[in-house]
Amino acid sequence: MAPRPPPPPPPPPQHQQQQATHQKRRYAAEASQPRPQQVRNGQQARGGGNDESTWGEKPAYLRPHTSDVVSAVESLYADQLKPFGRILLKRVRELFAERATEAARAAGSPEAIIDVDAVPLIDPKCLRKVCESCINLRVEPEDGKEYSVLLHGRPRIFVDVCSPLDSYPEEMWAEAA
Repeated sequence: MAPRPPPPPPPPPQHQQQQATHQKRRYAAEASQPRPQQVRNGQQARGGGNDESTWGEKPAYLRPHTSDVVSAVESLYADQLKPFGRILLKRVRELFAERATEAARAAGSPEAIIDVDAVPLIDPKCLRKVCESCINLRVEPEDGKEYSVLLHGRPRIFVDVCSPLDSYPEEMWAEAA
């Protein structure tokens, strides 16, 4: 049986309550989109605690919204990369890192950069369910347990990363090196 949580602290003095209310309003004004849910071991994580997992415990996962997933798929299309599930997991996480960087800069840290590794992992089961429930996306099975996520009505123009043929001139590679 789990130990009971401690009782809530007594209410703060009125001036501290006013500061807290002001801070909550400021944070609400800064948030342009709802925050993704975090889950730990299949249950929603409760705020105020340490988000790092302890040994033997599953990490906290982010549960993306449909708009996050569609944006990630569109960005993979723009990069001409086929949106396989494993690649989509990484791209959604990259988008969350970009948004966190923008939020930190807007909050007064102009040189802030949030590393992708600082963003919690994306819940892969939730990602697939979001893809399957979105009318703008089509989930297609691939080899093994892999799947791809395609946009309805968009041409499939993807680079074959496994192809031995290189369509780029040698001069471009020399300049890039």
